[in-house]
Amino acid sequence: MPTDQEPQIAADGVQEVPLTKARPLLTRLIEQALEDGLESALTVRGRRRIYLVTPGVWERTSREHEAIERFRSQQPDLYAEFFGDLPG
Repeated sequence: MPTDQEPQIAADGVQEVPLTKARPLLTRLIEQALEDGLESALTVRGRRRIYLVTPGVWERTSREHEAIERFRSQQPDLYAEFFGDLPG
């Protein structure tokens, strides 16, 4: 992260914004998410602490999580084969 602490786009396409700089940028970050689909991560000391995503991204992720949990309960051996020791 540059020393000026301005938002930067990381290699994974997520915009990283230091939490200490986020408040005055919040409207812009929300508009970027809604209009451009740009997800932002608020960081503390360079570590991502929370993400700003649209309701659509949240809802889709929640549905996918539910489907994965169903798969995990119905096919535990196959789940373990694909995901190993990932936290559930």
